[in-house]
Amino acid sequence: MTSGGSNLARPYIFRDPVHGDIAFARNEAGNMHSLIREIVDNETFQRLRGIRQNGVLNLVFHGAEHSRFAHSLGVAHVAGQMYDAACLNSSMAPRADERALIVVAALVHDIGHGPFSHLIEEVLGKKHFHHETMTARLLVEEDSPLSAVLRKHDRDLPEKLLPFVDYKKRTENLWYHAIVSSQLDADRLDYTARDALMAGIVSHRFDRRRLIGALYVWTRETAPTGGKIQELVVDDRALDVIENYLFSLHHLYRSVYFHHTARAVSWMLNAVLRRARHLANDEKMRSELFAPIGAERDPLWALIEDGNKVPLSEYIRLDESHVWGLIQRWRRASDTTLSDLCNRLKQRRYLKAMDLPSDYELVSKLVESAKERTREINPELDVDSYVHIDQIDRQTYKPYRWTKERSGDTGEKPILIVSKTGDVRPIEQDAETTLDLLDARFNAKRLLVLPEVRHHLQEITAKR
Repeated sequence: MTSGGSNLARPYIFRDPVHGDIAFARNEAGNMHSLIREIVDNETFQRLRGIRQNGVLNLVFHGAEHSRFAHSLGVAHVAGQMYDAACLNSSMAPRADERALIVVAALVHDIGHGPFSHLIEEVLGKKHFHHETMTARLLVEEDSPLSAVLRKHDRDLPEKLLPFVDYKKRTENLWYHAIVSSQLDADRLDYTARDALMAGIVSHRFDRRRLIGALYVWTRETAPTGGKIQELVVDDRALDVIENYLFSLHHLYRSVYFHHTARAVSWMLNAVLRRARHLANDEKMRSELFAPIGAERDPLWALIEDGNKVPLSEYIRLDESHVWGLIQRWRRASDTTLSDLCNRLKQRRYLKAMDLPSDYELVSKLVESAKERTREINPELDVDSYVHIDQIDRQTYKPYRWTKERSGDTGEKPILIVSKTGDVRPIEQDAETTLDLLDARFNAKRLLVLPEVRHHLQEITAKR
């Protein structure tokens, strides 16, 4: 027996509500344990604590307070499990350096997200700002604190990570890219479980362990060169689990992500940010709404101005708490619409949703009546911020995209299943699949209006 604890190689452990212990072993290749700890402790990654996984969903499902920090740790954990299972089932010797690269790529895959994630992209436009562009910048640019950590470990590590987060950067298609970015990746396997758990939804579950345990690496020859391509596939004996996973994702969209109140709050926040951006075109209003912090610009205004070209030092200072602080200040803004919207957000006086009929003429009449009624309530309000058609098209928000619907090079490949005879096919082409139930269009068309306006419109429709 040896004395002392100097030889104990204790792993780096996080207690996670979804996965239990998430452990990064000290014996990872190239002292990867140390790198992961440095990444997690870096201010760039710590910033993800201030960005919720689901934007404003916590204002409807009070338990959904989880952040992209927690999600990213979960994705890294699942990615390691997926790699281990695929190698084991395919009689491939796992490579420690390969596994470590996948885990780190999964850990940093969301590093570029802005406050409220996709909502800020909708406000600014994806051509002006996109989180994947920021992820790439934070990985490779010299003034990025994260890049400095990565290059200290391996000078070329940032460039090795880029193909995981941007398929256009892939000079070769390696099977394990799909672990981090695909229609059956560690990202989705974590957030389907995490979002359901934190929202208090117990019905949307699937056997994640069995699904991961059914992964294989399929090798096929390509004609006419005779080269080989490897792809991540799933044993078709786990077809029911894949279906449950896709149904879980589908139902999360319907019952959680597309919840009418969540959509209403999201639109109100959208309207607030658009209004503030519009008002700030006037220099006097800009100084009122986006007062500089010392000699530096307000970080949200920096993002609005510069978009994808915003200095990283300013972007790293921006999270949701900063935006909510601005909203608290804007409650006393000189602009009536901005002040009113911010007060409604803080006082939980949200817009209300009203399902719209298919009759186009009636919809037009309802919209005009809503605008007229809103003006009567307060002529100073910008009616376009209070009357909004929220249209959800399942082809736009589709959890799984079928092979037959692919148009252009989107980087989205179908989920492939393999039989015991080695036959590989997309899951939607399987004769026994029940996924045709998900292939039907899912549309919702709602009118978001003030509560008193909705009551007025309901009276109109009741008379027809």
